[in-house]
Amino acid sequence: MVHCQACGITARNYGITFHRFPKNENKKCAWIDFVKKHKGLHEGQNFKCTTLCSQHFEESCFDKTSAMKVRLKPFSVPTIHVSRSKYLVSVDIVIALLLTNVMETISDIMQQCKCKVKVP
Repeated sequence: MVHCQACGITARNYGITFHRFPKNENKKCAWIDFVKKHKGLHEGQNFKCTTLCSQHFEESCFDKTSAMKVRLKPFSVPTIHVSRSKYLVSVDIVIALLLTNVMETISDIMQQCKCKVKVP
């Protein structure tokens, strides 16, 4: 399965594309430096199949002239750090959990006080 070496995302959704490390050594070194700065690499890593996702590139790095493929322009270098996606929790989920806990706590306090106010 294709995954991003920097952030770990694997899904090909939300318009995210995956791009193999360049063959050009100078360009490849810039990509490797980016990944090392944000994640780290395995010793002796094979870069033939290694990819970065489109989230790490500025919009100006993309050639979208083809209707079928999104390609990186020559000499594009990743510059955007994205947190590792598999460790992120949706903000909506966190808010929902917090609100549920707050509402349960308020309800418990009101029952203890025998308050007559209803919690929505």
